[in-house]
Amino acid sequence: MMRRLATPLIAVLLLSGCAGAQRTASSPDVERQLRVAAAAERGGNAGMALQVYASAYQQHPDDAEVAARYSKMLLQNGDPERARDVLAEARRRNPRDPVLLQTEARVLLEVGQPQQALALFDEHLRWSRADAKSLNGRGIALDMLGRHAEARAAYRTAQAADPQNAVITGNLALSLMLTGCTEGAEAVLASTPRSVATSGWINQIRGTAPGFGALRGSAGGDPCAGLS
Repeated sequence: MMRRLATPLIAVLLLSGCAGAQRTASSPDVERQLRVAAAAERGGNAGMALQVYASAYQQHPDDAEVAARYSKMLLQNGDPERARDVLAEARRRNPRDPVLLQTEARVLLEVGQPQQALALFDEHLRWSRADAKSLNGRGIALDMLGRHAEARAAYRTAQAADPQNAVITGNLALSLMLTGCTEGAEAVLASTPRSVATSGWINQIRGTAPGFGALRGSAGGDPCAGLS
């Protein structure tokens, strides 16, 4: 059963992801270009947004924020290889930039390379041990590698660093589901602060696995009771 559940649950883990926070651009010109691109994204005009990001990157290749946003847009438009090339060049210029590192790691997760992503998250955590985004990303990579106990430890450390982050809590619940710990997953979800923004994806998590309810009642109860 768990083998069949793994694929859709991992998809939700990625959607719950670990994108870095946006930062202030390095110049008024870059800021203007990024505002135009972001407006195009919000309006559903992905082609225009990609074009503006590409132009900004061509003009300002040393700007880490431009490279991060451009690579994310490339990934969303189905060009992960170009996204990785952009990030590799940007990280050559800014080797310890946390947003670039986390963005490259997310690209690696999306293209199914969790071991390489894990190495990047661990690299950042050597400099910033309590970074919730990298801890969350580390958990996702470990879940994809089947190392669920280690993943849960990473999510709990991330929770301690950012206790109000409902995405981290959701990923912990998904990690529990991946090993059949459905009672524990329900307990985690029940403790998640609710809002209009979080209620929808919490319901999505509950509905991700068709066998979610059946698992709870199998083998005389939850095999992981008390692990949450």
